[in-house]
Amino acid sequence: MNSPSTALVTGATSGFGQATALAFAKLGWRVIVTGRREERLRSLADAIGPTCHAVCFDVRDRQAVFER
Repeated sequence: MNSPSTALVTGATSGFGQATALAFAKLGWRVIVTGRREERLRSLADAIGPTCHAVCFDVRDRQAVFER
């Protein structure tokens, strides 16, 4: 049996990013979501469930990317 695929979705706190994360999760993928707004990330991760891992940071901040 194949293990589920994993998607990394940036900007997942709203708009296209959020829709993309939800679509991958619906297809059974594990999802790693990132964004700047922690409360919204937490809410999305709760909605998706245990196959979602949320990491709050701004991908435009190079140092933050390497610290995570």
